[in-house]
Amino acid sequence: MQLCFLALRDLFCNFVNVINKDYMNAWERIIYNNKNYMKKALLSLAIICLPLSAFAQKEQTEGKQNYIYNIVTFDGSLNNEGFRVDLDNGKEIQKLRDKNGNKMKFKTPAAALMYFISEGWELFINGATNSTYKGTGYSSTYWIIRKPCTKEEFDKAVDEGIRK
Repeated sequence: MQLCFLALRDLFCNFVNVINKDYMNAWERIIYNNKNYMKKALLSLAIICLPLSAFAQKEQTEGKQNYIYNIVTFDGSLNNEGFRVDLDNGKEIQKLRDKNGNKMKFKTPAAALMYFISEGWELFINGATNSTYKGTGYSSTYWIIRKPCTKEEFDKAVDEGIRK
């Protein structure tokens, strides 16, 4: 901005110098005499804006939502056996089980997704990994799902996931 101002000033001053040789001295006097006013204006603006920016930061940290995350992977294929779901909850990786302890199977991945949504989870990220071993390609799909939680629940999940 300063470079642009200087370039415009030089252009304008060269034009005016043809008319008035003393113009440059007058321009410098105007800038010098107004420096104190500019400093006061900037200081006043900073004093007014500083509390507003501090308040905005406070709102941002207080309103932060915490989430519990799980990683979902699949075993099986689209045949009669169905899809089995592996669930990584941060503590262990295990097969998804119903309330009675039986392993759950789904007809399609969409059915699994609808199940998780009905349980209050939301799909956060989905992806796939591809690898090759001795000429055979292998692909694995995963979902990262999340559910809103309190700060205490989040801290507890973090602690339970750390190997001690």
